[in-house]
Amino acid sequence: MENKGPRPPAPPPEPPKLIEVPQSKEVPVAKPQPPTLFVLKDGERLESRYYLLTVQSLQIEVGRQKRTIPVSTLDLDATIAANHERGIEVTIPRDRNTVFLSF
Repeated sequence: MENKGPRPPAPPPEPPKLIEVPQSKEVPVAKPQPPTLFVLKDGERLESRYYLLTVQSLQIEVGRQKRTIPVSTLDLDATIAANHERGIEVTIPRDRNTVFLSF
């Protein structure tokens, strides 16, 4: 067996290649979804993007004020219909194992 001596150093790896992806000027900008609307039986209407809805209560932030409202005081049909018009699907929890959260 013949020894050929030390091996020459391996060539340096090639630098990473930069691939530019042209931006389309017609990229659609996502339109923010309107806030969810909750209608109470007394006619009061509350809009918010921040809420927790359980089978028992609605915890909602309106402005900077947080409120807890019993679900029994919500007009569920009016709430669902008003949000449907806005393109928002509101589902009312039917048992303690289901919650809906929006933030």
